Amino acid sequence: MLENKTDSVNLTLLVALLGVSTASAATYYSRATGNWNSTTTWSTTSYTGAAATATPVAGDTVNIGGGFTVTVTVNAACAAVNFQSAAASPATLSINSGITLSVSGAITIPRAGGSGTTDQNTLAVGAGTLNAGSVAFTGGGTSDRHQITISTGTVTVSGDVTTDNNGASATIAFTGAGLSMQVSDYDYHNLWCTLTTFAGCTVNYNGAAQTVKGVKLSG
Repeated sequence: MLENKTDSVNLTLLVALLGVSTASAATYYSRATGNWNSTTTWSTTSYTGAAATATPVAGDTVNIGGGFTVTVTVNAACAAVNFQSAAASPATLSINSGITLSVSGAITIPRAGGSGTTDQNTLAVGAGTLNAGSVAFTGGGTSDRHQITISTGTVTVSGDVTTDNNGASATIAFTGAGLSMQVSDYDYHNLWCTLTTFAGCTVNYNGAAQTVKGVKLSG
């Protein structure tokens, strides 16, 4: 009887621990321009909701709203990053120099809702480091409206980089030497390089099978 009781207690404890683990994952929405590690930048209810009591950590889902710039000023992690779709104003997620953002799942960057040359949803890696499970540029079109920009930083994507409908609107812009980008599979239409020369800019295709589309370099 004692052995059965112990097993029952252990099972109850396991269920309780699993419940805590599941409940700990949160969804965050940017509610203002600010730093990643500031609670006033985030809401856990909506883009217009009250300030959160914590900031995103590994396992959480992050949504970057149109009109806001969120800056990663300390090493950070989350499960997924989604830019707001069809927002009237573009959104920006910026990583400071020497700082690492690790996204275990997908980064989804739809086209911004505007139409001007500055209406671009932007993930600005700069001289920082981005690690991601995958990157999806969604809502493809013919004008540049969603992008990742990198200067001397590093981007590592363990899965795929994809676009909708061979979208020429999606851009990965290299703006400085020393860049290293590693992707498992690259299903991408335009690769824009804004360097004066392409020297020092490296893209490593590290997947077993690659689907590589036409590449256009500018600069």
